[in-house]
Amino acid sequence: MKQTALALSALTFGLPIGLAIGVATGGCQQKVSASAEVPGSAQKSLAASAPRDLIGSEIQALFADKTVEGHHEVEGYDFQSYYEPDGRFRSYEGPDKTLRAAKWWVQAGEICVRWDDKPQDLCRKMVVDGQGRYRKEKELPGGRRKVVVTFKSFAPGNRYKL
Repeated sequence: MKQTALALSALTFGLPIGLAIGVATGGCQQKVSASAEVPGSAQKSLAASAPRDLIGSEIQALFADKTVEGHHEVEGYDFQSYYEPDGRFRSYEGPDKTLRAAKWWVQAGEICVRWDDKPQDLCRKMVVDGQGRYRKEKELPGGRRKVVVTFKSFAPGNRYKL
């Protein structure tokens, strides 16, 4: 019941449902899935909404102190990452689950990462679609975008002790 009310509030204010529930529950040990259940009429309204960019505070709330699982669409591998609130970041990635370290931050409505082994800032837009699925997109010339990462889940804390 509480989550249904939060989902409807999220719709009213244009927030991703998973983000609204995760923030409103104070980061409880509930897994925030990349998609969320909503009541019938709200689901129809949500499904009809177009994808939208997340703003900086939404990005910060979605990633800080979360274990994140997803798929790198360009490189073709799955990953498990942990985003520390202080800006440190570690990730198991690739078929051999190589552990990599980086710094992360939010800047100008984008999530940015600078890998320890590559001194280049990689800043990308975060997008949520009408079903509450999240993805990271790279801006291309001419205003086009390319999906770089699709996210499967966001869970509180450092689930894999990265």
